[in-house]
Amino acid sequence: MIMTCSTPRPAFLLVCLLLSVVSPIRSWTQEIRLSDWTTISSLYTVNAIDVDSSGRVWAATTGGVVTYDEGSG
Repeated sequence: MIMTCSTPRPAFLLVCLLLSVVSPIRSWTQEIRLSDWTTISSLYTVNAIDVDSSGRVWAATTGGVVTYDEGSG
């Protein structure tokens, strides 16, 4: 059986549109305040940053992975 590429279905396009609209709204509603930030020489370059479902901030740096939990100070 040979599969050919066809035009996207309207339902698929609708799902893609909804995901592209809903996903940024979720990130806009999150507020993160950083305080008492100390500098460690190997952590200067942050390559990626994310917030998990518990509210912890995870950062991928040149020196390794760093996590920050506002609740624990």
